[in-house]
Order: sequence, then structure tokens, then C-alpha cells
Amino acid sequence: MKNKNVKVNKYNTFYDYIKEKVKNLKKDETIEFDCIIDDVDMPCTVVLSDDLTISQKCFEEFRPIFLAKCKENIDGDDIVLELETENGELYNKGEKFIWAISGYVGVSIYDSYFKTGEWYEEPVVEQ
Repeated sequence: MKNKNVKVNKYNTFYDYIKEKVKNLKKDETIEFDCIIDDVDMPCTVVLSDDLTISQKCFEEFRPIFLAKCKENIDGDDIVLELETENGELYNKGEKFIWAISGYVGVSIYDSYFKTGEWYEEPVVEQ
């Protein structure tokens, strides 16, 4: 039976979630959450800091992750994020992304993904 105290928030995309959460952080504040991607628990907790940004390089490499639908489950101080696709294509890229955003990559790679100082904005293509 599900805990009735769990609050659920839905976001159009994971990118929207990250951007909103980071922009609402105060200086030196962080938010952390566990992540489930296509029904698979990811191997480490994600910590977002107030100075995190998403570069174009990062967005393009992990585009399917950033564009996945996102559901935030909050139970007290615990936050679990669920990302899902229709065909389960995110697992391999998702694990690589989670390791990267959690800092388990070289400093130069981490900085090129998350410390550029500017948020990448995907160009709008007119139809």
C-alpha cells in the first residue's frame, strides 16, 4: 500500500525539473534525490548545487534523459525522481548521466557539462 503522505509533482521534462530546482536554490544550498530510470534504481544519489548549469555539450549527449517525462515523489525529506520512456531506452544513458552529474567523472568532463555558468537553451524550431 502506498504512503498517503507522498506528494507527487509532474514535470514536462527532466530538464525542466533540474532547471527549476537549481534556479530556486539559495547560495550554497543543495537539493538531493534518488533517481529511477525506466524502472531501474540508479546507483547513487544526485546532488544539485546552486551553481550547476547544463551545457550544450551535456544536453546533446544526454538529450533523451533531459527530454524524458519526470515525476517527483516527496515523502518527508526523501525525494525520488522517476524518468520514463515508452521503450525503456534510457537505462544505459541514464546510468552514465547519473554517474556524471554525481561527480564520478574527471573534473574537466564535469566542468564541461555542469559548470559553464550558462544554461543551454535548445533552439525553438518553427514549423
